Amino acid sequence: MRWLLRLIVSLMLVVPVAAKAQPAATKIKSCAVPPGIAATRPDPQGSITRVLVGAYVLDIVSINDATQSFSVDFILGLRWRDPRLVDKSLGVSVAHCKLGLGDVWHPAVLFLHHADLSHQWADTVDIDSQGNVTYAQRFHGDISSPLNLRDFPFDRQVLPITIISAKYGPEEMVFNVDETTTGMADTLTIADWSIGPWVTKAGYFYFSPQKRSLVRFSYELPATRYVAVYLFKVIAPVMMFIFMSWMVFWLDPTLLAAQVALSATVMVILVIFHLQLGSLLPRVPYSTRADIFLQLSQILVFLALVKAVMSGALAARGKEALARRLDRWSKWAFPASFVVVLVLAFWL
Repeated sequence: MRWLLRLIVSLMLVVPVAAKAQPAATKIKSCAVPPGIAATRPDPQGSITRVLVGAYVLDIVSINDATQSFSVDFILGLRWRDPRLVDKSLGVSVAHCKLGLGDVWHPAVLFLHHADLSHQWADTVDIDSQGNVTYAQRFHGDISSPLNLRDFPFDRQVLPITIISAKYGPEEMVFNVDETTTGMADTLTIADWSIGPWVTKAGYFYFSPQKRSLVRFSYELPATRYVAVYLFKVIAPVMMFIFMSWMVFWLDPTLLAAQVALSATVMVILVIFHLQLGSLLPRVPYSTRADIFLQLSQILVFLALVKAVMSGALAARGKEALARRLDRWSKWAFPASFVVVLVLAFWL
Protein backbone atom coordinates (compact mmCIF):
# COMPACT_ATOMS: atom_id res chain seq x y z
CA MET A 1 0.00 0.00 0.00
CA ARG A 2 2.93 2.28 0.67
CA TRP A 3 4.06 2.23 -2.99
CA LEU A 4 0.52 3.02 -4.15
CA LEU A 5 0.38 6.13 -1.94
CA ARG A 6 3.71 7.31 -3.34
CA LEU A 7 2.42 6.95 -6.95
CA ILE A 8 -0.73 8.96 -6.23
CA VAL A 9 1.25 11.77 -4.60
CA SER A 10 3.66 11.90 -7.56
CA LEU A 11 0.84 12.17 -10.08
CA MET A 12 -0.78 15.01 -8.09
CA LEU A 13 2.49 16.97 -8.25
CA VAL A 14 3.34 16.35 -11.96
CA VAL A 15 -0.06 16.96 -13.59
CA PRO A 16 -0.47 20.63 -12.41
CA VAL A 17 3.04 21.49 -13.62
CA ALA A 18 2.29 20.03 -17.06
CA ALA A 19 -1.02 21.91 -17.20
CA LYS A 20 0.71 25.21 -16.46
CA ALA A 21 3.43 24.60 -19.07
CA GLN A 22 0.97 23.87 -21.87
CA PRO A 23 0.02 27.51 -22.79
CA ALA A 24 3.68 28.51 -23.14
CA ALA A 25 4.27 25.66 -25.54
CA THR A 26 1.39 26.73 -27.82
CA LYS A 27 2.34 30.43 -27.90
CA ILE A 28 3.81 30.64 -31.46
CA LYS A 29 3.86 33.34 -34.10
CA SER A 30 1.00 33.40 -36.60
CA CYS A 31 1.54 34.54 -40.21
CA ALA A 32 -2.15 34.98 -40.87
CA VAL A 33 -3.35 38.53 -41.58
CA PRO A 34 -7.02 39.52 -41.14
CA PRO A 35 -8.69 39.61 -44.57
CA GLY A 36 -9.99 43.16 -44.11
CA ILE A 37 -6.45 44.53 -44.20
CA ALA A 38 -5.91 43.41 -47.79
CA ALA A 39 -9.17 44.95 -48.99
CA THR A 40 -8.65 48.57 -47.91
CA ARG A 41 -5.93 51.19 -47.83
CA PRO A 42 -3.96 51.64 -44.59
CA ASP A 43 -5.89 54.86 -43.85
CA PRO A 44 -8.88 55.07 -46.25
CA GLN A 45 -10.40 58.11 -44.54
CA GLY A 46 -7.20 59.91 -43.64
CA SER A 47 -3.83 60.74 -45.11
CA ILE A 48 -2.59 59.81 -48.59
CA THR A 49 -0.67 56.55 -48.78
CA ARG A 50 2.93 57.11 -49.81
CA VAL A 51 4.55 54.33 -51.83
CA LEU A 52 8.29 54.38 -52.52
CA VAL A 53 9.19 52.97 -55.96
CA GLY A 54 12.62 51.83 -57.02
CA ALA A 55 13.74 50.40 -60.36
CA TYR A 56 17.18 48.95 -60.97
CA VAL A 57 18.07 47.91 -64.51
CA LEU A 58 20.36 44.89 -64.56
CA ASP A 59 20.66 44.66 -68.34
CA ILE A 60 19.28 45.87 -71.66
CA VAL A 61 19.76 43.17 -74.25
CA SER A 62 18.47 44.85 -77.41
CA ILE A 63 16.24 47.51 -78.97
CA ASN A 64 14.08 46.22 -81.80
CA ASP A 65 13.27 49.02 -84.27
CA ALA A 66 10.86 46.89 -86.31
CA THR A 67 8.64 45.93 -83.33
CA GLN A 68 9.32 49.18 -81.42
CA SER A 69 10.24 47.39 -78.22
CA PHE A 70 13.26 46.74 -76.04
CA SER A 71 14.38 43.68 -74.09
CA VAL A 72 15.21 44.45 -70.47
CA ASP A 73 16.09 42.73 -67.19
CA PHE A 74 15.27 44.80 -64.10
CA ILE A 75 14.18 44.74 -60.47
CA LEU A 76 11.09 46.66 -59.36
CA GLY A 77 10.81 47.45 -55.67
CA LEU A 78 7.88 48.91 -53.70
CA ARG A 79 7.83 50.03 -50.08
CA TRP A 80 5.02 51.39 -47.94
CA ARG A 81 3.91 51.46 -44.33
CA ASP A 82 0.70 49.88 -43.05
CA PRO A 83 0.10 50.77 -39.36
CA ARG A 84 -2.39 47.91 -39.12
CA LEU A 85 0.52 45.45 -39.46
CA VAL A 86 2.43 46.76 -36.46
CA ASP A 87 2.92 44.03 -33.86
CA LYS A 88 0.87 45.88 -31.23
CA SER A 89 -2.01 46.48 -33.64
CA LEU A 90 -2.20 42.86 -34.77
CA GLY A 91 -1.58 41.35 -31.37
CA VAL A 92 0.88 39.00 -33.01
CA SER A 93 4.14 39.49 -34.89
CA VAL A 94 4.28 38.86 -38.64
CA ALA A 95 7.87 39.99 -38.93
CA HIS A 96 10.01 37.47 -40.81
CA CYS A 97 6.87 35.87 -42.26
CA LYS A 98 6.78 35.31 -46.01
CA LEU A 99 3.32 36.51 -46.96
CA GLY A 100 1.90 36.59 -50.46
CA LEU A 101 1.35 39.95 -52.13
CA GLY A 102 -2.38 39.31 -52.14
CA ASP A 103 -2.42 38.70 -48.36
CA VAL A 104 -1.84 42.40 -47.60
CA TRP A 105 -2.90 45.70 -49.08
CA HIS A 106 -0.75 46.73 -52.06
CA PRO A 107 -0.88 49.55 -54.66
CA ALA A 108 -2.04 47.24 -57.51
CA VAL A 109 0.55 48.33 -60.05
CA LEU A 110 0.38 47.60 -63.78
CA PHE A 111 2.82 48.31 -66.60
CA LEU A 112 1.47 51.12 -68.77
CA HIS A 113 3.01 49.95 -72.03
CA HIS A 114 2.45 46.48 -73.40
CA ALA A 115 4.93 44.20 -71.70
CA ASP A 116 5.78 40.56 -72.29
CA LEU A 117 7.57 40.08 -68.99
CA SER A 118 8.25 36.99 -66.91
CA HIS A 119 8.54 36.93 -63.12
CA GLN A 120 11.79 35.60 -61.73
CA TRP A 121 10.89 35.56 -58.03
CA ALA A 122 7.87 34.58 -55.94
CA ASP A 123 5.26 37.31 -55.35
CA THR A 124 5.87 37.70 -51.63
CA VAL A 125 6.29 40.64 -49.25
CA ASP A 126 8.47 41.23 -46.20
CA ILE A 127 6.98 42.98 -43.16
CA ASP A 128 8.89 44.28 -40.16
CA SER A 129 7.63 44.89 -36.63
CA GLN A 130 6.81 48.54 -37.45
CA GLY A 131 4.43 47.66 -40.30
CA ASN A 132 6.86 48.53 -43.13
CA VAL A 133 6.04 46.38 -46.17
CA THR A 134 8.63 45.63 -48.86
CA TYR A 135 7.91 44.03 -52.22
CA ALA A 136 10.57 43.24 -54.82
CA GLN A 137 10.26 41.41 -58.13
CA ARG A 138 12.71 40.73 -60.92
CA PHE A 139 11.27 41.01 -64.44
CA HIS A 140 12.75 39.94 -67.75
CA GLY A 141 11.28 40.35 -71.23
CA ASP A 142 10.12 42.92 -73.77
CA ILE A 143 8.45 46.28 -73.20
CA SER A 144 6.85 48.27 -76.01
CA SER A 145 8.31 51.69 -76.60
CA PRO A 146 7.07 54.06 -79.33
CA LEU A 147 10.10 55.18 -81.31
CA ASN A 148 10.50 58.40 -83.27
CA LEU A 149 12.66 57.32 -86.20
CA ARG A 150 12.66 60.54 -88.22
CA ASP A 151 16.37 61.11 -87.49
CA PHE A 152 17.40 57.49 -88.11
CA PRO A 153 20.27 56.56 -87.98
CA PHE A 154 21.20 59.66 -85.95
CA ASP A 155 18.24 59.27 -83.61
CA ARG A 156 17.89 59.36 -79.85
CA GLN A 157 15.16 57.46 -78.07
CA VAL A 158 13.68 57.21 -74.58
CA LEU A 159 13.06 53.74 -73.17
CA PRO A 160 10.38 53.98 -70.46
CA ILE A 161 9.55 51.50 -67.72
CA THR A 162 6.24 52.97 -66.58
CA ILE A 163 3.86 51.67 -63.93
CA ILE A 164 0.45 52.93 -62.87
CA SER A 165 -1.90 51.99 -60.09
CA ALA A 166 -4.98 50.17 -61.35
CA LYS A 167 -7.09 51.44 -58.44
CA TYR A 168 -5.81 54.60 -56.84
CA GLY A 169 -5.65 58.22 -57.88
CA PRO A 170 -3.66 61.19 -56.55
CA GLU A 171 -6.24 61.87 -53.85
CA GLU A 172 -5.55 58.45 -52.32
CA MET A 173 -1.96 57.53 -53.09
CA VAL A 174 1.31 58.97 -54.36
CA PHE A 175 4.43 57.41 -55.86
CA ASN A 176 7.81 58.68 -54.64
CA VAL A 177 11.24 57.72 -55.91
CA ASP A 178 13.21 55.33 -53.72
CA GLU A 179 16.72 56.64 -54.34
CA THR A 180 18.34 53.78 -52.43
CA THR A 181 17.07 51.09 -54.83
CA THR A 182 17.02 53.00 -58.14
CA GLY A 183 19.84 52.79 -60.63
CA MET A 184 21.42 50.89 -63.52
CA ALA A 185 24.22 48.34 -63.89
CA ASP A 186 27.57 49.67 -65.09
CA THR A 187 27.84 47.16 -67.95
CA LEU A 188 25.00 46.30 -70.35
CA THR A 189 24.78 43.67 -73.07
CA ILE A 190 23.48 46.00 -75.79
CA ALA A 191 26.26 46.99 -78.20
CA ASP A 192 24.77 49.38 -80.78
CA TRP A 193 23.29 51.95 -78.39
CA SER A 194 24.60 54.23 -75.67
CA ILE A 195 22.28 54.05 -72.64
CA GLY A 196 21.76 56.55 -69.82
CA PRO A 197 21.81 58.41 -67.60
CA TRP A 198 18.44 57.29 -66.23
CA VAL A 199 15.68 59.69 -65.19
CA THR A 200 12.69 59.11 -62.89
CA LYS A 201 9.34 60.87 -63.09
CA ALA A 202 6.32 60.61 -60.80
CA GLY A 203 2.96 61.95 -61.95
CA TYR A 204 -0.50 60.97 -63.11
CA PHE A 205 -2.11 59.08 -65.96
CA TYR A 206 -5.58 60.07 -67.14
CA PHE A 207 -7.71 56.98 -67.75
CA SER A 208 -10.45 58.25 -70.07
CA PRO A 209 -12.89 55.25 -69.79
CA GLN A 210 -13.29 55.97 -66.07
CA LYS A 211 -12.70 59.71 -66.43
CA ARG A 212 -10.20 59.73 -63.61
CA SER A 213 -6.48 60.11 -63.01
CA LEU A 214 -4.30 57.28 -61.75
CA VAL A 215 -0.91 57.66 -60.11
CA ARG A 216 2.04 56.98 -62.37
CA PHE A 217 5.77 56.36 -62.06
CA SER A 218 8.27 56.29 -64.94
CA TYR A 219 11.86 55.14 -65.05
CA GLU A 220 13.27 56.45 -68.33
CA LEU A 221 16.48 55.46 -70.07
CA PRO A 222 17.76 57.81 -72.80
CA ALA A 223 19.30 55.82 -75.65
CA THR A 224 21.58 57.19 -78.38
CA ARG A 225 22.23 55.05 -81.44
CA TYR A 226 25.85 54.46 -82.41
CA VAL A 227 26.12 55.89 -85.93
CA ALA A 228 29.44 54.31 -86.89
CA VAL A 229 27.93 50.98 -87.95
CA TYR A 230 25.56 52.74 -90.38
CA LEU A 231 28.28 55.07 -91.64
CA PHE A 232 30.52 52.19 -92.64
CA LYS A 233 27.88 49.64 -93.68
CA VAL A 234 25.23 51.84 -95.34
CA ILE A 235 26.15 55.45 -96.00
CA ALA A 236 29.77 54.93 -97.12
CA PRO A 237 28.93 52.08 -99.56
CA VAL A 238 26.03 54.07 -101.01
CA MET A 239 28.35 57.04 -101.56
CA MET A 240 30.83 54.78 -103.33
CA PHE A 241 28.12 53.48 -105.66
CA ILE A 242 27.00 57.04 -106.40
CA PHE A 243 30.57 58.03 -107.24
CA MET A 244 30.77 54.95 -109.46
CA SER A 245 27.70 56.11 -111.38
CA TRP A 246 29.57 59.32 -112.25
CA MET A 247 32.15 57.36 -114.23
CA VAL A 248 29.81 57.63 -117.21
CA PHE A 249 30.95 61.26 -117.48
CA TRP A 250 34.46 60.03 -118.37
CA LEU A 251 33.32 57.44 -120.90
CA ASP A 252 33.19 58.28 -124.57
CA PRO A 253 29.69 59.53 -125.48
CA THR A 254 29.55 57.01 -128.28
CA LEU A 255 29.72 54.11 -125.78
CA LEU A 256 26.05 54.39 -124.89
CA ALA A 257 25.57 50.72 -123.96
CA ALA A 258 28.39 50.81 -121.39
CA GLN A 259 27.07 54.02 -119.82
CA VAL A 260 23.52 52.72 -119.55
CA ALA A 261 24.67 49.40 -118.08
CA LEU A 262 26.76 51.14 -115.42
CA SER A 263 24.00 53.55 -114.38
CA ALA A 264 21.35 50.80 -114.34
CA THR A 265 23.55 48.53 -112.20
CA VAL A 266 24.09 51.26 -109.62
CA MET A 267 20.33 52.01 -109.58
CA VAL A 268 19.52 48.35 -108.83
CA ILE A 269 22.10 48.25 -106.02
CA LEU A 270 20.62 51.35 -104.37
CA VAL A 271 17.11 49.91 -104.55
CA ILE A 272 18.34 46.75 -102.84
CA PHE A 273 20.03 48.82 -100.15
CA HIS A 274 16.80 50.73 -99.56
CA LEU A 275 14.75 47.54 -99.27
CA GLN A 276 17.23 45.99 -96.86
CA LEU A 277 17.20 49.08 -94.69
CA GLY A 278 13.40 49.19 -94.75
CA SER A 279 13.24 45.65 -93.37
CA LEU A 280 14.97 46.88 -90.19
CA LEU A 281 12.37 49.55 -89.48
CA PRO A 282 8.60 49.55 -88.90
CA ARG A 283 6.30 50.83 -91.63
CA VAL A 284 6.17 54.38 -90.32
CA PRO A 285 4.12 57.00 -92.24
CA TYR A 286 7.12 59.30 -92.70
CA SER A 287 10.58 59.22 -94.25
CA THR A 288 13.62 58.87 -92.05
CA ARG A 289 16.88 60.68 -92.77
CA ALA A 290 18.25 57.45 -94.23
CA ASP A 291 15.18 57.19 -96.50
CA ILE A 292 15.69 60.75 -97.73
CA PHE A 293 19.36 60.09 -98.39
CA LEU A 294 18.67 56.91 -100.39
CA GLN A 295 15.73 58.43 -102.29
CA LEU A 296 17.69 61.52 -103.34
CA SER A 297 20.69 59.33 -104.20
CA GLN A 298 18.51 57.23 -106.49
CA ILE A 299 17.32 60.41 -108.18
CA LEU A 300 20.94 61.46 -108.77
CA VAL A 301 21.77 58.06 -110.27
CA PHE A 302 18.66 58.25 -112.47
CA LEU A 303 19.69 61.71 -113.68
CA ALA A 304 23.14 60.32 -114.48
CA LEU A 305 21.41 57.65 -116.56
CA VAL A 306 19.35 60.31 -118.34
CA LYS A 307 22.51 62.28 -119.02
CA ALA A 308 24.19 59.20 -120.47
CA VAL A 309 21.27 58.62 -122.85
CA MET A 310 21.29 62.32 -123.88
CA SER A 311 25.06 62.25 -124.55
CA GLY A 312 24.73 59.07 -126.57
CA ALA A 313 21.84 60.49 -128.57
CA LEU A 314 23.76 63.72 -129.31
CA ALA A 315 26.84 61.76 -130.39
CA ALA A 316 24.72 59.57 -132.66
CA ARG A 317 23.37 62.70 -134.38
CA GLY A 318 26.82 64.06 -135.05
CA LYS A 319 26.82 66.52 -132.15
CA GLU A 320 29.71 64.90 -130.32
CA ALA A 321 31.18 68.25 -129.24
CA LEU A 322 27.95 69.17 -127.47
CA ALA A 323 27.85 65.72 -125.83
CA ARG A 324 31.38 66.14 -124.48
CA ARG A 325 30.50 69.63 -123.20
CA LEU A 326 27.53 68.11 -121.36
CA ASP A 327 29.87 65.54 -119.78
CA ARG A 328 32.27 68.26 -118.61
CA TRP A 329 29.39 70.21 -117.09
CA SER A 330 28.10 67.07 -115.34
CA LYS A 331 31.51 66.40 -113.72
CA TRP A 332 30.94 69.49 -111.57
CA ALA A 333 27.16 69.67 -111.36
CA PHE A 334 26.60 66.16 -109.95
CA PRO A 335 29.13 66.41 -107.06
CA ALA A 336 27.63 69.79 -106.14
CA SER A 337 24.17 68.22 -106.22
CA PHE A 338 25.38 65.42 -103.95
CA VAL A 339 26.50 67.99 -101.37
CA VAL A 340 22.96 69.39 -101.46
CA VAL A 341 21.64 65.85 -100.93
CA LEU A 342 23.81 65.44 -97.81
CA VAL A 343 22.60 68.76 -96.42
CA LEU A 344 18.93 67.94 -97.04
CA ALA A 345 19.22 64.43 -95.59
CA PHE A 346 21.39 64.94 -92.53
CA TRP A 347 21.50 68.60 -91.57
CA LEU A 348 18.06 70.12 -92.21
